[in-house]
Amino acid sequence: MKFNLNSTIKVRLNPVGLTALRDQHKGFNQQVISAGLRPLPYKEPRVDENGYIDIQVWDFIKKLGPCFDLGRDLPCEMEILIDVKDLKP
Repeated sequence: MKFNLNSTIKVRLNPVGLTALRDQHKGFNQQVISAGLRPLPYKEPRVDENGYIDIQVWDFIKKLGPCFDLGRDLPCEMEILIDVKDLKP
């Protein structure tokens, strides 16, 4: 099976994951301010009725990949939902 990294997955973030996203945005804004620009407001991810957020695979890896390490608290539940239409033979 093939799966495109631009596809969207659904994950349930926990407080560790939400904090990681907020901290990354703060770091981004520090760079923006250092460049003499106006910081951007942080927007919490939209959570569906089952507690999942939609995120592209590459963005999930980029933002939350560093949180997956031995001895660290995980940023999300280990179950990830993938839409079958995104799987190619």
